[in-house]
Amino acid sequence: MTRIGTSAGFTLIELMITLVILAIVITVGVPGFTDFIAAQRVRTTASDIMADMAFARAEAIKESRPVIMAPITAGNWKDGWRICVDLDGGGDCDVPGEVRKTATPVPGRTKVCATPDEPIVFRPDGRITRVTASTAADGIRVSDDLGDAATANNRSRLVYLGVSGRPSVEVQDGGTVCP
Repeated sequence: MTRIGTSAGFTLIELMITLVILAIVITVGVPGFTDFIAAQRVRTTASDIMADMAFARAEAIKESRPVIMAPITAGNWKDGWRICVDLDGGGDCDVPGEVRKTATPVPGRTKVCATPDEPIVFRPDGRITRVTASTAADGIRVSDDLGDAATANNRSRLVYLGVSGRPSVEVQDGGTVCP
């Protein structure tokens, strides 16, 4: 005997319940995922900057010449940075002395700013040369404010140079962000 009128599939009620469950999962999961992505971008960018600072310092010691790490666009570290050997001692990047260029812009809402806003110059002994007196807030800050007004949500890391010129990273979540 065969049945007439039955068909395999979902009822409208089953479909609606599935959609409600899916909406709840998305509502709960998306904010946490957004925070995770922002924190990961800040962490990755800070690590890239720290690695390039360590490279520039090592290059200065290896070459026995000053090495400069400077933003590609003056005053804007978000567009990328370059590292070059100061071949003529003029205090600027000489085109033939360029050894590394990070020209990939920092993604998303992530901001990068430096205090003071000047190139970093590593001396042949690995220490840094400063134009101004150093303060506790000196370094390159990488931040993301998550697009909201709540400062507790801010993700921020400060990449700074110690007295010896060695780079370090300090997590400063919930604090200051780049303008």
